[in-house]
Amino acid sequence: MSITTRLATVTGAALAATALAGSLATAPQASAADELSWRNVGTGECMVNGDDGVLRTIDCAPIASHMWATSGNSILTLRGLQSGLCLDDSAYGLRQFACNGMTYQQWEVTTFGDGDSKLRNVATGDCLEDAHVGVGGLRTFPCNSSSHQEWVWM
Repeated sequence: MSITTRLATVTGAALAATALAGSLATAPQASAADELSWRNVGTGECMVNGDDGVLRTIDCAPIASHMWATSGNSILTLRGLQSGLCLDDSAYGLRQFACNGMTYQQWEVTTFGDGDSKLRNVATGDCLEDAHVGVGGLRTFPCNSSSHQEWVWM
């Protein structure tokens, strides 16, 4: 193989690697640190994002339906790993809905000294609450000091 052919091969490979690295760097990638389960302090149960579209809390388990991909810092968007839908609180109520970046899908996180967090919807101002089955279940409600509005990410 001539030096020109070798140089062309090495240059082509380097350009392909650079292009691949560039596309990986700009593509949104979820890392394990971004994939979290949210356990309610009051009930001890985790928020589930099932394929059926129903939001609920059940006993925690390390499976996709209990995991939420998060993006953002103090304002988060939560996308269910199993459903692929975002946690949304709008005039239609708390639900899973196609991710669209609107404020109905943005959650302000306040973390307390003990590690517990409160999730307040940016659009409605209400907090995510697990009132447990028979009392209201998973819902949003005006923010208060109840442990049913406190969440621990795991």
